Amino acid sequence: MKRRLFVAVLIAALCGAAFTYYKFRTGSAESENAPVYIIGLDGASWNLIDPMVKEGKLPNIQKLRENGSWARLQSDYPAHSAFLWTSIATGKKKEKHGIGDFTVHQGEAEVPSTGNLRRVKAFWNILSERNLKVSIVNWWVTWPPEKVNGVMVSDKWRMARFRQLGEEVTYPPSLKDQLPYPEMSKTFAEKEWKEYHLPPLYDVTNDGKITAFDKALKAYPTYWCQDAAAWRASQYVLKHNPAKVFAVVFRIVDISSHFFWCYIPPKILEDARVKEEKGTLTQADVDRLDLEFSKLMEPIYSYQDKIIGQIMDDAPAGSTFIIVSDHGFGFHKGSYTHTTQRVPPKGVLILSGGPYQKNNELKDASIYDVTPTLLYQLHLPVARDFDGKVLSGAFRAQFRSDHQVAQIASWETGKPKIDQKPIPSGTDPETIEDLKALGYIQK
Repeated sequence: MKRRLFVAVLIAALCGAAFTYYKFRTGSAESENAPVYIIGLDGASWNLIDPMVKEGKLPNIQKLRENGSWARLQSDYPAHSAFLWTSIATGKKKEKHGIGDFTVHQGEAEVPSTGNLRRVKAFWNILSERNLKVSIVNWWVTWPPEKVNGVMVSDKWRMARFRQLGEEVTYPPSLKDQLPYPEMSKTFAEKEWKEYHLPPLYDVTNDGKITAFDKALKAYPTYWCQDAAAWRASQYVLKHNPAKVFAVVFRIVDISSHFFWCYIPPKILEDARVKEEKGTLTQADVDRLDLEFSKLMEPIYSYQDKIIGQIMDDAPAGSTFIIVSDHGFGFHKGSYTHTTQRVPPKGVLILSGGPYQKNNELKDASIYDVTPTLLYQLHLPVARDFDGKVLSGAFRAQFRSDHQVAQIASWETGKPKIDQKPIPSGTDPETIEDLKALGYIQK
């Protein structure tokens, strides 16, 4: 009897060891079949995140970084979100994908860029062609929404004017009536500010002039409501439209960063400006500024961290998380910015879960590498006409050994899209005013 019991225990132990080895070696069948979550944090910056992580303020971002590969992500000049996020989605530079900036000139008018101007396929097109389901929410320059194998909530949806304008803002069109309607209310925004402990916002200039800062301050409740709406839409999509790849972009970190730096204690800010003019600004001075700015931005990053945590909590076992930003923010010429530096401040990239290495810092990673790396993870070929590369060092050695990088000349098929014109929208004037308030249009 004892002998039989010993044999049974031995067999069970061997089976358990074999399963553990197999799961480690292959990344497990769960990881192979589990979804990928791409969470875009427009303007997220390591120099502001690092002090928060050190104090334990961003537990979910910290957990993903410790359990994944991460990089200080090279951006591109001029660091404008419309073309940067299109480059992240396509793996190609603006000269190839066709979205050169927030706006294009049409005659004498300056009008917002629209998705039909993009000349190449984004990852959601490639995955759709391979019968992989996608769910895309609030990605830059995705209006009009595209037909995909799944759903798309375009970046016009957040503006909450599609009903009165009669514009299609989702694919399929019926989705717009199923999503929770965006709530555009200062009362709603202020209620959430209290919940997330935002600092009091006030006019630091107080000189009676209407500056870009004043316009941004006035518009801030709307920006907050738009991002809150994107999160509510994401929750609905995650529950009702499960996909192999879910992707969303949130803007509130970037929006807040554009003018929260103005609340840095004036003495510290002025001392830094004087030193910068004299050429005596040291790294220690910059670190002090970053720490002060980080304190101001902590409620915003904590808000995003909670969203990330909710997605993580609801994700199936073995899921992969890609946290990415298009650029960072750095002190330059007296203010925090990302547009005036010839080499823009680096953004954030975390690749965590599934086949990725743990606590592994990557070097020489750029915004153009995100889509090639995603395709490689999904065992799809990488095009030679990409401007980015596969971040192979992010993956475990066994995954690299089991999966060689397959290449094709291009994912582009059919006639190239040329001579497209931007599609007018009833929200164009509002979009142009927003870009002026944020300093992207100097008029």
